[in-house]
Amino acid sequence: DQRAHGTRLHLLGVTRTEHLEEFYRLGVASFDSTSPLRQAFKDAHDNYYFNGQTYTAIRIPQVEGNTRLQQRIASGQISQNQARKLETACLQAMRLFDAGRRSLSKVIEVLLEYEDLYAHDVKRSHAKDYERTLTDAPWRQCACDICKHLKYHVIIFRGAERNRRRGFHNIWSLYHHMRGSGTGIPEFTVGQHAAGLKERACRTN
Repeated sequence: DQRAHGTRLHLLGVTRTEHLEEFYRLGVASFDSTSPLRQAFKDAHDNYYFNGQTYTAIRIPQVEGNTRLQQRIASGQISQNQARKLETACLQAMRLFDAGRRSLSKVIEVLLEYEDLYAHDVKRSHAKDYERTLTDAPWRQCACDICKHLKYHVIIFRGAERNRRRGFHNIWSLYHHMRGSGTGIPEFTVGQHAAGLKERACRTN
């Protein structure tokens, strides 16, 4: 079937936002999507949007909030004290790295040591993903209020509130990428449930 001349299409529930230019060519004038929000905390790799690219967030789970860690602690495979020390070491390493006082290799080393503790049964390492994220440090270049306020905290995969704020950054980033990429699509919206979260977007935890 062919659409009538001048017909404007709206897409509901878009998940492949990388195909925006093709959507526009096919007559899409607007769309809504929760993908930028959900990918911040649901995707295994594409958690942070910037300038048309995606980055993997740095995973530093809370000891008390990670099921795998709690199971290993309960079974006696690792000690809770050991897990907490590595969690703290990772957070400190990120803080020092952002201040220019810790090398990239040292940060990745401690992140992977902690990863081996909470995800020892996962074969794929995040080493290369983390190296790219930390080398590019996209949060330093982002102009959105969330990145300006949270700085490197926005890239840390940790806690529901922090992860949602990264999702709101993704929405902002996608919108501005659309406006500057020449797709011509003037509008997109996110799910209604996101609206109630915006007022909490700049609190840290």
